[in-house]
Amino acid sequence: MFKVIEVTNLNKEFVSIGIEARDLVKKIRPGQFISIITKDTNERIPLRLADWDADNGEINIIFRRTDYTAKNLERINEGDAISELFGPLGQMSKIEKLGEVYFIADDNGLTGSYPILKALKAHGNRIISIIETQDKPRCLLEDKIREVSSELLITDKAINTLKDLFQVIEKSTHTQYPKLIYCMGSIPMMKEVAEFSAENQIKTILSLDPVLVDTTGICGTCSCKTTENKVFKYSDGPDFDATDLDLNELAGHFEFLKHKRLKDTLN
Repeated sequence: MFKVIEVTNLNKEFVSIGIEARDLVKKIRPGQFISIITKDTNERIPLRLADWDADNGEINIIFRRTDYTAKNLERINEGDAISELFGPLGQMSKIEKLGEVYFIADDNGLTGSYPILKALKAHGNRIISIIETQDKPRCLLEDKIREVSSELLITDKAINTLKDLFQVIEKSTHTQYPKLIYCMGSIPMMKEVAEFSAENQIKTILSLDPVLVDTTGICGTCSCKTTENKVFKYSDGPDFDATDLDLNELAGHFEFLKHKRLKDTLN
């Protein structure tokens, strides 16, 4: 059992949960995720880690109330226990010193952003964060993102802000294009960013949300196509080079899961 230490309502949509997990914090790395089972259900719930404290043996997760896969987490209170916790799952993000890095995310991608941004900054990168949110002027985890970003741009359409930045660079004699774009969030937003970055030959990493049913890959819900073969988000990802992914197939898979979740919720 894993004790729930704290439950905090961040805003009307997002909830933060602190969990005691002393063994996990020794092994987890930025980009990896976990899967938990609550006492009320046998369903495995995949979640990115919002942060962790190795000294206190605590992890922090953030979930959206409207997210179908996390609906059972709303019943959790301080002092409760998580029945099972699996992790770390997935591959750690490749963190290296590159120079200027653009980090792009929307509300769906912010929950696991801080550990990656913190690691990128620790390696000496200059981070420009572009956050697409419908809750301006503030966004989820704004203070933490601002803490590790050289610049933070909050917008209602990330792709438009990205294009505006590139236009400024084209006209400038002293600014340079980013060495890397790291993008996480909804599939439609990431697809727009990936297509634009490909046109401009900027290396782009897409961090895909883990979608699990059995945590083994047998069910196929976590699979996606690359230019060469099929890969699994839970074991091969969640980070993938945007040029390797079949973005149209990924968008189709996203629509299928969205409609399936809506149908399950109505039933």
